[in-house]
Amino acid sequence: MIPGFGGHLLPEDFVEERLRSTQARAAGLELQRAMKTWCAATASLGPATGLRALVDAASLPLLERLGFAAPGLATIHREHATVPCLGGHAPVALLAFPWGTALDRHWRTAVVDGQRLGARWCLLFNGTHLRLVSASRLYSRRYAEMHLEEAADDP
Repeated sequence: MIPGFGGHLLPEDFVEERLRSTQARAAGLELQRAMKTWCAATASLGPATGLRALVDAASLPLLERLGFAAPGLATIHREHATVPCLGGHAPVALLAFPWGTALDRHWRTAVVDGQRLGARWCLLFNGTHLRLVSASRLYSRRYAEMHLEEAADDP
């Protein structure tokens, strides 16, 4: 069982198998250190944190630690912020929601924003969780999600 991992986009045993290699373990330890640093830096954030602060202080540094490039500026909407970024050379949309917001109800928003930006994948972020959803498969509501503090506690 992978601490903090949830969803049904990828079977957990498939992910566990991929994480068993020596190379994956070394990368996991490096990512764990980066995530612990991120958790410490964002420890002062919480439910009272505004959306702009959540984007600037938490989601953009998280994207950087995960290897994404955020070339575009965040667009602040009424209930969320959208940040166009790149995963390799592919466009990815990051949608940030207020702290602790349930991400289940934002699937449609993610797909619409993702398609508008030409992204096949969307990342949804609420300060505590990061969720990956497909913006190209409208019929599928599958996702992979990480509880960020739990994930930072395990390589």
